[in-house]
Amino acid sequence: GSLQAVSLKESVNKVLATNPEIIAEKNNQEAFRKYIDEKKANYYPRIDVDGRLEKSNSDKKYNHPNSGNDYPDGSDQEDGYNFGIALNQMLYDGNLTPSQVQEAKHNDLANTYRSEKNIQNIVSETINAYTGLVQYDELLNLTKSMIQTNEDNLRIAKDKESISGEVLETYETEGKLNFMKEK
Repeated sequence: GSLQAVSLKESVNKVLATNPEIIAEKNNQEAFRKYIDEKKANYYPRIDVDGRLEKSNSDKKYNHPNSGNDYPDGSDQEDGYNFGIALNQMLYDGNLTPSQVQEAKHNDLANTYRSEKNIQNIVSETINAYTGLVQYDELLNLTKSMIQTNEDNLRIAKDKESISGEVLETYETEGKLNFMKEK
């Protein structure tokens, strides 16, 4: 039949490559591995860049009662910028980073176990569906073969009936044939 066109191995490989749930599980596993890398990043130096550009204009009124107006009122304009780079290296964080890395590794392991179990269930469903189709195909072929055998027996029984006149064997064979056709 047409079932032999695709093998069990091909069916499983196709499911592993194209099933959306399996693809999602594989992507999820990759994401959990990235969380470990993210936690390990706390071991490395961090560079912070900060910059600012300012422009301000202010009116200033000076009040010098004893100076006799030597300082007139006026305004000042100030332009400026500020730029900074800071390199930070964590020396000791009370074992926080190693603990976070270990936690991320354990979460990854638990997620991998859960993911692999889901993938195995999907593959198992594929195998069950495939074997069910193969069994159905075999049953169908067997039924066709049994119908052919019963048709041959009926022809022989009718030949015997025409020679001996005995009808019982013909009725029994017709009954078996009808039973097989109903299946």
